[in-house]
Amino acid sequence: MWLLLFVVCVLWRTAQFNGQTLLTLAGVVVIAMAISMGGQIAVARRLQYLWVIALLFAAVFNSIVAIFQYMNWTGYFPILMNAAPPGEAFGNLRQRNQLATLTCMGIAALVWGLWGLGQQDKEPVPVAGLRVKKVVSWLLMTLLIGACVVTQSRTGMIGVAVLAVLTLCWRRHLPRYGVALGLAAPVLYVVLSLVLPYLAFWITGKMGASIWVRLEAIAGPLGQDRWYLYRNVLDLIALNPWTGLGWRELMYGHYIGESAHRFNQILDNAHNLPLHLAVELGIPAAVVLTLVPLVFFWKAKPWVESQPVRQMAWAILAVVFLHSMVEYPLWSGPFALCLGVCLGILWPGGQASPLATWVQQSLKLGRTVVVGVCFLGLAWTWSGYYRLVQMFTYPVSEWPGDMRAGKWDYATDWPYTYQMEFYKYLTTPLTAENAKERYAIGERLMHYSPEARVITQHINAAYLAGVDKPTLDTLLVRFKRAYPKEYEYFVTGKAPQ
Repeated sequence: MWLLLFVVCVLWRTAQFNGQTLLTLAGVVVIAMAISMGGQIAVARRLQYLWVIALLFAAVFNSIVAIFQYMNWTGYFPILMNAAPPGEAFGNLRQRNQLATLTCMGIAALVWGLWGLGQQDKEPVPVAGLRVKKVVSWLLMTLLIGACVVTQSRTGMIGVAVLAVLTLCWRRHLPRYGVALGLAAPVLYVVLSLVLPYLAFWITGKMGASIWVRLEAIAGPLGQDRWYLYRNVLDLIALNPWTGLGWRELMYGHYIGESAHRFNQILDNAHNLPLHLAVELGIPAAVVLTLVPLVFFWKAKPWVESQPVRQMAWAILAVVFLHSMVEYPLWSGPFALCLGVCLGILWPGGQASPLATWVQQSLKLGRTVVVGVCFLGLAWTWSGYYRLVQMFTYPVSEWPGDMRAGKWDYATDWPYTYQMEFYKYLTTPLTAENAKERYAIGERLMHYSPEARVITQHINAAYLAGVDKPTLDTLLVRFKRAYPKEYEYFVTGKAPQ
């Protein structure tokens, strides 16, 4: 129901159906399929263990990468590990809060998956095997907490505390060792946050970054912290509170909006899920889309949950929800998949849920058709993506003949119309003959990427196209308000100091 309401709101507030809208709808389809998968996991022990193993593998591997980044060892494994700036660690996810959330998901899989599900197995575990399990669990917990520490993520720190609270709430349904692991997580976090910076200094000769230093600067410079961003977004909500700015129009709203609390960057996300829904879809839609999950939460009563696999799903939802309050993890495929799987596990009736039943019957009736359509869709989007990559990575002399001649295959390039227009707009010389066309393209690109170089081209095209003076003045005022340094250089020709 929530997904259907979301799709209706997105289609209603989308000015033009394009590749970005298609990507949003594809994400909804993926989440729906993940919900179906979660319904099967809820009733199959083997699938539950496979899910736990998958979560642990992803979290542990990225935790190892993060430790190597923190110690400046990634140069030894350039193929497997992303390089990171000194003092930063984000695994292969390229963002510290995403890695912190992933490590928290790994901790949930360790406590409620490895130990919670393990106590329900009927076959007794040998003493030697139990000892190995305990040692491995502590090693994995130390690694996961250590990776969370080196990210210096405040969201991750709160996530560890939330998992400890959930462990305490559900302690009666966990073995003692699982409870010990969950409650020890905050203690381990404090210890490792004090030890790892000095360990990095001993190994690399440079003091490692610390979460405590970040906590001292929690407010951030003026115009750069989240509270300033949220106040800016609230001002943008006031521009159109009932229907919002439109789906994926937040960047354009930042550009044209007037606010006493103007954030110093133009962002495409409000870094808070309810605020983002409100600013792009309107307050009524945001209220409805927020109330539906709350009703689901209240009816499910997670505080009386007794099944470990459902407890693990609630714990993962808790850390993803926490992350969604300060950023946008659901815009990332892996986190959206985990959301869908957790919702499928928690759906009343498990595998018998209407959505799961419908998807399974559809797959049984037309599995070949579904797979064929998916592959055709992938091939179609890949052909356009391949052409797009050539534009940005190869010289014009190596382009296919039709692209060198300025011809575009809109049958395959349609999902990437904005990206291709963006490239053409910034590389085609502006003349009096093409000024009107360039001005019209610039109007569209303002809704895709209202950055300084696009704005300057747009203003020049408006001038050559003979646009009326009030419109031209409006463009200049918005440019000055959004990019004061670039505006100074544009007007005076002097680079800002």
